[in-house]
Amino acid sequence: MKDGNQKRNSRLLIVGAFAPEIDELAVAAGQAATERAGTPGSDPQRPDPQRPDRQRSDLERPVFEILEAGIGSVAAATAVQARLLDSTQPPPDEVLFLGSAGVYEARLAAGPECFAFSSRFYKRDLATLEGRAHAPGPLADLLRTDVGPRTQRLVRAFEESRAKAGAALFTGVTNSTDSVSLTQVEVKDCDFENLETYGIAWVCLRHAVPFGAFYALTNHVGPSGSDQWRANHREMSLELQRFVSEFLAGE
Repeated sequence: MKDGNQKRNSRLLIVGAFAPEIDELAVAAGQAATERAGTPGSDPQRPDPQRPDRQRSDLERPVFEILEAGIGSVAAATAVQARLLDSTQPPPDEVLFLGSAGVYEARLAAGPECFAFSSRFYKRDLATLEGRAHAPGPLADLLRTDVGPRTQRLVRAFEESRAKAGAALFTGVTNSTDSVSLTQVEVKDCDFENLETYGIAWVCLRHAVPFGAFYALTNHVGPSGSDQWRANHREMSLELQRFVSEFLAGE
């Protein structure tokens, strides 16, 4: 029995850059994976008249929605901000990105069974990383985001699952570039490369919304990175989505 004083789960917005990163979760949320910010999907709180025995209260039902935000920091930031400012829908209490990332350092593994979580974000292009350019002003700053309670529980559950399988969940700093790096770069203070998450982190910080990013580490950054990504992305994305879906369904 639920405690009468128990609060509902925080409303979680799960963001993916494109459909293959969030399509199964979109089905679980009762939405089409192609929906964008501002386009209402099926309400996960709406009763199912065909299954009155399966109705759940606000306290019991996981509250989450899916947003396909687009590829790159600008597209992703714009889509997330539009959702946060949408007065026709309840605002999300926390934001979680699900997607893929490349790994800069050879010391970190990449490929099947390799996953990571990040709540620290830079935006540095290849010229800056190689010391051929300088990023002035705020772009040089490290963004640190708070992580919401549901995301924290999800991360703990994933860590426990990884430990039982004899694997680990990596944590580290993400760098968002405007394009996929095809050369190997020595990076001392960044671990992962992802195109979207710096922009999302920037928006979430300015709206005081907790944010974190969950990655499938599909490849090492370098000449073979795109081939590795193509070989690993889909299966690793499905594994990550299915874990998140099962976790949310079990809350």
